Amino acid sequence: METIHNHILAFMLAGFLFAAPAAHAKNDTQAQQPLISLQGKLVRYLINPFGEVDGLFLDNGTLVKMPPHMSWDVAELVKPGDALALQGMWEDESSVEAYSITNTVSRQTLLRREPAWNGKVMPRELRVVELKELSANGKIERIITGKRGEPRIILLADGTNIRLPKDAAYDAYSLINAGAPFAAKGSGTETRYGRSLEASAIGSSPASLKPLFGTSGPSR
Repeated sequence: METIHNHILAFMLAGFLFAAPAAHAKNDTQAQQPLISLQGKLVRYLINPFGEVDGLFLDNGTLVKMPPHMSWDVAELVKPGDALALQGMWEDESSVEAYSITNTVSRQTLLRREPAWNGKVMPRELRVVELKELSANGKIERIITGKRGEPRIILLADGTNIRLPKDAAYDAYSLINAGAPFAAKGSGTETRYGRSLEASAIGSSPASLKPLFGTSGPSR
């Protein structure tokens, strides 16, 4: 039975990759990355400023990325401390775009999917109104970078993650080093899954906060 399940899963994943392989290539000339399999234990969720789970931190240091519209499904499938197996593609040396996640105890599998065709997402301008002002202060535990190596997400030792607007990421280079003190304030959400904000001001301490110009509010 397990062999049949694995064959079905492999077939579905192959269909997904055939339908949209180009979207995951870093440029038009780069060959498609091979599908990889990983196992690990969930340490904590990564949530965006709207409170949606869009990543999983594993005990081996890997960041597993999933789209935010699958937030509820991912949080129901695996909880911190759960062992999981996944298939996906490396985005960089420590981050994986997952196409399937399996809870190895319950043996339930979640496949990456596109948003429902009739799904309605509230406009960003309206979603931002529901956020509250948050502040954060602590040591930098991890830095998650964008495609050009610019800092995009700062993970503090207490689990808070701070998102930097695209147009402000490069301005933050001098403040961002693993283990360094970091402070920020901005708009975000705090839920049972975690705490996240998009910064409107950053500094090495609360007393040294400086505004980030060009900030237009959290992006989905």
